[in-house]
Amino acid sequence: MTIPDLDPGTGHLPLGRHVCAISDVREHFVDHPRFASSTRRAGLFTRLGRYLLDWQYAQSLVGADDILRSIWIAGSFASGELDPDDIDVSPILDGPKLQEIKGRVGAGRIAELQGARRERMVKEYSVEPFPITWWPVTTLRRGDLSLVEHDYIGTRGLMDDVWQRTHSTGPKGAFTVDTAVPRRGYLEVVL
Repeated sequence: MTIPDLDPGTGHLPLGRHVCAISDVREHFVDHPRFASSTRRAGLFTRLGRYLLDWQYAQSLVGADDILRSIWIAGSFASGELDPDDIDVSPILDGPKLQEIKGRVGAGRIAELQGARRERMVKEYSVEPFPITWWPVTTLRRGDLSLVEHDYIGTRGLMDDVWQRTHSTGPKGAFTVDTAVPRRGYLEVVL
């Protein structure tokens, strides 16, 4: 599991989802010499670490240590931008386990961490979550999919598409037809 080099012309990862460990993210997007003059990356990465530790704690409260299956990291943090504002993430969550913990002490914190209060997550961790709830799909026939399986496939496809787009007018510009073509990659951190 290695992260490929950024394209020198665009500052983006090559197209696709690149599987890595959290230590690889630090090495490639914080400690790398290209980011030596960054005033934000080390702090953002520290807050991402706190976010992941809070996931571990919240999962221990509800008695389930593997609700958070992995996390996709995208946007300006996963690029050559020197000082990104935040870290865009898609936590990949285990849907059946989320169902099991409903009503348990700590379930509310799990909901917050997955993005129920996105503004709070940005303020507290500098992480902007766009969650994907995984469900075990066991058929290739669309007509046989349950509603939650349809939602999972749709959300996963949407976020895969969005994380490979670039913005038309600066880092927070709107997506347009012109930006619909994939132009960059993103990371999947295996936890």
